[in-house]
Amino acid sequence: MALTDTAIRNAKPKDRPYKVADAQGLYLLVNPAGSKLWRLKYRIRGVERALAYMVAGSVRRIYNQPSYWPERVQMAQWWSDYLDELRQAGARPLCPRLCR
Repeated sequence: MALTDTAIRNAKPKDRPYKVADAQGLYLLVNPAGSKLWRLKYRIRGVERALAYMVAGSVRRIYNQPSYWPERVQMAQWWSDYLDELRQAGARPLCPRLCR
């Protein structure tokens, strides 16, 4: 079920960061300092990753709806292909822990 604007505004910071699930891997990460970030959880070759999507409230909620899922998947696939090209070229990745 998709989050509403009211639910997003009412998400208050706690002692630890926590997630408020939206739909299809999209979730709102609420940090202890009060910042709210949209993140997209996806898998590439069975490895779960999260892509920071945007700061909550910077763009209207309509752009986070499932109708934009293909664009988000395409963006994640492009990033994966780019990292594969770097790896095949022998370049040392900028994120060695995540880009194995």
